[in-house]
Amino acid sequence: MTDLLSSGLIFLLLCASAIIGSLVAARLPERHRTRETIDFTRLVTGLLVTFTALVTSLLITSVNSSFEKTEQDLRGYSSQLIRLTGCLENLGAGTVPIRTSLRAYTASALASTWPEETPPSGQYPKADSQEDEFDAGNLGELLLHIQSQLQRVAVSSPEDSSIRASCLVRLDRVLDQRWVLIDEAKSAITIPFYDMLAGWLVIVFFSFGLSAPRNELAAVFVFLVAVAVAGAFFVILELDGPLDGLVKVSSEPMRHALRHIDRSLATTPAKG
Repeated sequence: MTDLLSSGLIFLLLCASAIIGSLVAARLPERHRTRETIDFTRLVTGLLVTFTALVTSLLITSVNSSFEKTEQDLRGYSSQLIRLTGCLENLGAGTVPIRTSLRAYTASALASTWPEETPPSGQYPKADSQEDEFDAGNLGELLLHIQSQLQRVAVSSPEDSSIRASCLVRLDRVLDQRWVLIDEAKSAITIPFYDMLAGWLVIVFFSFGLSAPRNELAAVFVFLVAVAVAGAFFVILELDGPLDGLVKVSSEPMRHALRHIDRSLATTPAKG
């Protein structure tokens, strides 16, 4: 919603700058309306438009690449959760409590990161963070609790000891990948950069108002261009936050991992 409001503000600023430019043009002295002045203004505006378009294009490419990388890393995270579950299953029924905790973590991460979707069934803790769901403190503590549980699992043979060591390595990879996702969920572009780009566009639309003919068709075209530019800003802002907003990475990889954990729990009888 914040991204939508920011894009709406950009739209209003662009329209306002065009209107101000039109009002200023109507009051300019005749010496500022010469052909040489108009041509020079269009030349400078054309240069700024080209530069702004180039920067915007590079910005969209950058945030889109970041978004796709987060999608790829989330699929890798899901794969690591599935492999960890399989490793725990190989240790036998004694790891059912650990897999139950892992299931609770996965379900909680799903429910908090994609609250607009149908939440997973069962009991699981609610994330204690509203902004960076993967960074929620209680979810991190739950993974550390799983690590502690795994370290205390009794083994009766060298083979089981080797499997437990492999599970601990896989859990370490899950912890590391979680921090990668936390880092990627944060905005990679600073607010001053957005403000600077918005400032360039305000200047461009002000120049549109100065040179545009005063009729309804010109006003409609300026309005449509402002909508298109605000839409581009919205896409950039949304892609820059791949785990929040209206446009976010798919939850399917995490749901796939959750289904795999549920199957593992369903096919392994409780110890005792």
